Amino acid sequence: MAFTIACSLADKVAAVAPMISGMTEHQRDDCRPARPLPMLMLAGSADLIQRYDGWIASHGRLLSVPETLEYWRKVNGCTGQRSRPLPDGDPADRSSVGVVSWTGCSADASLEFYRVFGGGHTLPSLAPREPGPPGKFGWRNGDIETAEVLWAFFRPLQLAR
Repeated sequence: MAFTIACSLADKVAAVAPMISGMTEHQRDDCRPARPLPMLMLAGSADLIQRYDGWIASHGRLLSVPETLEYWRKVNGCTGQRSRPLPDGDPADRSSVGVVSWTGCSADASLEFYRVFGGGHTLPSLAPREPGPPGKFGWRNGDIETAEVLWAFFRPLQLAR
């Protein structure tokens, strides 16, 4: 849904934050954003529900997360990037987080990506995990609180309006 909003309502929203999925091929083909749009994405590399590397189904193709990011890099006119690992605050969760920030983007249309290495189809959280092995959604990262990351991204945009 966040990609659909970015494609059709870019002139009405300050930014979007798609979580745990790439775009579908149909979304990309139909996408006509009115302007470059700040975006923060987050996805787990071991997601078996919305596969990080995409998939092909009878009703269409899910783009990989890197393909999706490349699409938005072009839309936002970004010319460079930098990356950094975040501290692994919970080694028991079998995952870690790296952040890629694109630079040189047009009209302050920042593009950030939180890649959860080994993360499943769950949002990272500092809340205690259930004991035992992960369920069908895979490992949940415990290094960051997704709500805090989102607020840090959206807050300056809200203040600028």
